[in-house]
Amino acid sequence: MEIKGPNYRVWYDPANIVVSFEGILQLGGPEEYQPIADLLSKVLETNPSCFTLDTRALTILNASGINELYKFAIAARTHGGLRLVVRASKSIAWQAEALPNLKKFNPNVEMTYD
Repeated sequence: MEIKGPNYRVWYDPANIVVSFEGILQLGGPEEYQPIADLLSKVLETNPSCFTLDTRALTILNASGINELYKFAIAARTHGGLRLVVRASKSIAWQAEALPNLKKFNPNVEMTYD
């Protein structure tokens, strides 16, 4: 599964259960983020024991996109002991500031930084 826009790409690697984000993602609101939310939901429906979000190549994500990640963390919390690993970069300001908040919504979030 892959979603592409003019400045971004989001794709799922089923062999490793990783959803990767790349580029600049500044969509207009929840409606425009729905295809990405649907992709994340479809992966959750496979009931993995561990799921990785790799945001290291996502240089910009607007507030609407960050809110979608928070909603996803809440949805993932309802999947029992699902371990949610978030790979981030401390050198990208929004990641260092916003992504640690995922733990507030889901205690099973593990942050890893490159």
